[in-house]
Amino acid sequence: MLGCTNLVNGSTTAGSSAVVNKGTGTSFTYTNRNAGTGVYTAPPNAINKLVGNANGTWTETQPDGLTLNYNSSGALATIKRTSDTWTLTYNAQQQVASIKDPVNHGPLELGHEKYRLGDLNPYVLADP
Repeated sequence: MLGCTNLVNGSTTAGSSAVVNKGTGTSFTYTNRNAGTGVYTAPPNAINKLVGNANGTWTETQPDGLTLNYNSSGALATIKRTSDTWTLTYNAQQQVASIKDPVNHGPLELGHEKYRLGDLNPYVLADP
């Protein structure tokens, strides 16, 4: 599932800069959010575009068009490629509880008793 994973320590607020932590352990600090467009200035070596949306969410777009949408808490909420959307839901502990696929096979339910989500790589968006 495109390497997406659970949220770890995700706490975000809108601001002039934001940090995107990838599952590889790499962090990218985007700065200078444009007040009119919401577009951040990407750091060196970052190829993705980051937009802080007016509703307090974020949209990260890869050059190939894949979009990662983060909710107002910084948790990865949806992944979209063309017309296909994967939707993630979280439990009270902010662990990924289910992933709904784009062809409605029903959500993939994650039983945290059986799976250690800590073994999954985090995708987190947080202010520095």
